[in-house]
Amino acid sequence: GGIMIKIKMKGTHQGSIDGVKVHTYKDGEIYNITEKLYKVFKELDWCEDFVKIEKFEESKKEMKIVEKKMEMTKNKKMEVPINKTSINKDK
Repeated sequence: GGIMIKIKMKGTHQGSIDGVKVHTYKDGEIYNITEKLYKVFKELDWCEDFVKIEKFEESKKEMKIVEKKMEMTKNKKMEVPINKTSINKDK
């Protein structure tokens, strides 16, 4: 039992959740590990918190959306009949 923590590996390392079975945790993969093993992995800097990564990815997506919105408003201001004809030619 206990708390399980979702992590993303920074490299390929071996670890054991129960101290009996040894498991290979591969680089870039996501795993649920025990709090005890998590503390060891964090101390050795073998993993990063998956929740934080998820949030980071989300904020990157949000940034892209904001950038797109800005581009769209710029394009609307610049919309002139001449541009429309040139856009059709490219297709």
